[in-house]
Amino acid sequence: MAFFGLTALGAQNPFQASKDLVNHLYIFDEKDFNPYYKRFADSNGIFQLSKLEKLMECVYKGPVTPIEEEYLKKGIKSVSNGNESVSWYEFVQGLKAAKKMAKDYEERFLGELKPACETNSWAEYQSNIRKCKVAKRNPSERYITPLTRQQELGWNEIDPSAFEPRKAKRSSEETRFAAIMIQYGVY
Repeated sequence: MAFFGLTALGAQNPFQASKDLVNHLYIFDEKDFNPYYKRFADSNGIFQLSKLEKLMECVYKGPVTPIEEEYLKKGIKSVSNGNESVSWYEFVQGLKAAKKMAKDYEERFLGELKPACETNSWAEYQSNIRKCKVAKRNPSERYITPLTRQQELGWNEIDPSAFEPRKAKRSSEETRFAAIMIQYGVY
């Protein structure tokens, strides 16, 4: 989908895209990274790895999972001998190394449960529900974003200042008029 530039429309599978530890790094190639590399590189064509997250957000057209950024950073550092400044050639070689690591990571889970999964089948899931077995990790630990509207409330830690007593608002003219009418028994 990166070929058609449709990544801006969002993930094809929102459940897959919001999983923790999922990586789609191997979907993109150097042509996708090139214009944004040029934008973030200095006049000599040297790119600072401190700008990597911003570069990836531009390529992905949205937020990037931490593992994808981590793999790309590892790949680039393996090629550039740990330097924080890299040339385009080193970036491309690091991208290839990172794509290989990402592909190997995905292949490691063939036939196994991925990190966001807790069961292998619906029957196993139903059995766990009937036995009141609690999941090992909360949804906020397994997924990057809430999957349903109901999960949005409480997804992030609640700010305690939201529950502090608030000052009363000043009444509007209509409210004061209605209070006077009630006071004199009109209503």
